[in-house]
Amino acid sequence: MSIANLDVWVIDPDIWRRGSVSCRLIEMGYMTIPVDPAESIPGTYGRPVIAIIHDDGDIVDRILNCQPKCPISCVVYSDSLKARRASDLLRQGVAALMDWPCHSQDVANAVAAASGGLSARMDDAWSVARARPHIACL
Repeated sequence: MSIANLDVWVIDPDIWRRGSVSCRLIEMGYMTIPVDPAESIPGTYGRPVIAIIHDDGDIVDRILNCQPKCPISCVVYSDSLKARRASDLLRQGVAALMDWPCHSQDVANAVAAASGGLSARMDDAWSVARARPHIACL
């Protein structure tokens, strides 16, 4: 998926972490939207979204609940991610996990994984949309 066709949200209550991850993404050429979850998380998306989320509270769960309705792929980072939580996140559809603090290459790899998953999901959605009129004719 082209960088120009997607937004990357960095969702983290800590302004320093949010800024650090956002700067790395901007250096890589991504349109980055830093989001403080205490304020609000955007409810509608005009373009595909990769959400890079600090695992804090119910933020990840709220974003994952939007997946069936919206073109969104999630990356989660944490400084204390336990194996059970990591397993649960991957089962719920998180595209990649990162340790905090993270390096630029970690961010690049995670975004690539999320982009690949998002692209596949978008292709599936387009295939279904194109098939509906044909099925209706039957």
